[in-house]
Amino acid sequence: MHVYKGNRIYPIFTNRSPSGFPYQSINLKTGVVNKQATTTNPAIVGTAIIEFGCLSYLTGDMKYYDAAKKNLQLLKNSQSDIGFVGGTINLTQTSIKHVYSSTDTHIDAGIDSYYEYLLKCWKLFGDEDCLQWWNDALYSITTYLSYYEGQNLWFAIANMTTGQILPNGYQYDLYAAFFAAELALTGELEWAEQNQNANWKMWGTYIIEPGVYNFISDTAVNPSYDLNPENFESNYYLYVFTNNGIYYDRAVEYFNDIVTYCKCTSDCVGYSALQNVSTMSRQNSCPSYFFAESMKYLYLTFMYNLTITQGVDTGFNFDDYVFNTEAHPVPKTWGKLF
Repeated sequence: MHVYKGNRIYPIFTNRSPSGFPYQSINLKTGVVNKQATTTNPAIVGTAIIEFGCLSYLTGDMKYYDAAKKNLQLLKNSQSDIGFVGGTINLTQTSIKHVYSSTDTHIDAGIDSYYEYLLKCWKLFGDEDCLQWWNDALYSITTYLSYYEGQNLWFAIANMTTGQILPNGYQYDLYAAFFAAELALTGELEWAEQNQNANWKMWGTYIIEPGVYNFISDTAVNPSYDLNPENFESNYYLYVFTNNGIYYDRAVEYFNDIVTYCKCTSDCVGYSALQNVSTMSRQNSCPSYFFAESMKYLYLTFMYNLTITQGVDTGFNFDDYVFNTEAHPVPKTWGKLF
């Protein structure tokens, strides 16, 4: 069944746009790519190699891995001279160096998981190209986007060509909270802890984090909260890599805040996203990733706490897996391609 589904999606890698990048979507019945959408972004393009690499392992056919890696190579080739991709790719543009219609660069939504998959491509498959591309990206990010506030490390929004921080550059969306986990995974624990301190401040300023946070003025630019997992994810990684109980304590507070402000009472069923973290008014929505990711990372944190405080064998060893961007633990044995 996995081969059938993979082959249904595969034409998106072969029927490419004039830019060389893949279109965003495909009709799984007909195999026709949707050419009506003329833009995409690095996160969409660059977030496939874990899944398609695993498909190559399971089938013995490297075409899936090679197709996904070509996307990463295209993104690398499209970078500015200081090593950045932009926020929006124009699929009709034929010049690889002029493919970006938005030249804002950041680690927020739209670019985030591209960086995540560079590192995890190496962690899972041992691909040295991915390691080099990740190291290059990390150098650019930490050189141009870092913003220190005491022991808090934020990452700003800048122009991809000049590295200059933009007027809206001190806005940090909650998706960016994933990056502390990557810093921990790559061994940069000091940066990881400082970045997670910033994520914790973003959470605590309003009790629950807003969708977009201005870290200079400590204000919510977008006050909604969609039950996102990224802050919990990075907190879990920091606990695993440091064994510092502060991250368990924070996980307990995350969980209690969610139960207090997002658990439904008489107004809805289950849990709901928040329209405004200042008033704690609700949205009529609950994304599936709340259970698949947000609650999973909190649960894993609590499981790990049982291991290090009581010696409980929970049956899950972090070192045996690489998590994909949807929090699915992929066995490292599936990464043996080379």
